[in-house]
Amino acid sequence: MTKEEVEKLVIGLTGYHRSGKDTVAKYLKKEYGFEVLTFSDILKQRLKEKGEEATKMNMSLEGEELRKEKGNAAIAKELMKIVEEKGLKEIVLNGFISPEEVDYIRNRVMNFYLVEVQAAPRTRFERRSSEEPDNEEEFFRRDERDKRKGFEKVMQMDDYIVRNNSTIKDLHLEIDYIMADIEMNEEG
Repeated sequence: MTKEEVEKLVIGLTGYHRSGKDTVAKYLKKEYGFEVLTFSDILKQRLKEKGEEATKMNMSLEGEELRKEKGNAAIAKELMKIVEEKGLKEIVLNGFISPEEVDYIRNRVMNFYLVEVQAAPRTRFERRSSEEPDNEEEFFRRDERDKRKGFEKVMQMDDYIVRNNSTIKDLHLEIDYIMADIEMNEEG
């Protein structure tokens, strides 16, 4: 293991869409100084190169295509290239879907913690954006596609769970608790 790997601290975020992963990532950036990279950044770039619009559906389909082409850890590998090129030390990687992605990062970074962000289905549906389906059946169809990629296994690999069904203040308190625990692990 290289010194670089020991010096990195990577927080991985996973959870169903609209559970609050982006909100957690923004808080970690603002309050703790983390750099944030998302799995969707890679997909958006690929779609841009193809001249396609980066809609939620197009990104989901592009992710499936990339994983078929280069394996289930393909996006994680692309993100780690960026981390290494930029020399980043404290990073949030947002959007883990497959167990292979988690394993790839765990095997490369000694100080990696996977945080699952949970929110009730009704809450998630109410948080949907204008570009997402208006009916629940279509909205939750994406969950089924994610499950086929091994998403339920990813959630069993988490180190921490954040429940995001209440206020933003409560969410921040949960994140602060996790960061305090991680800090204790890093020191001890």
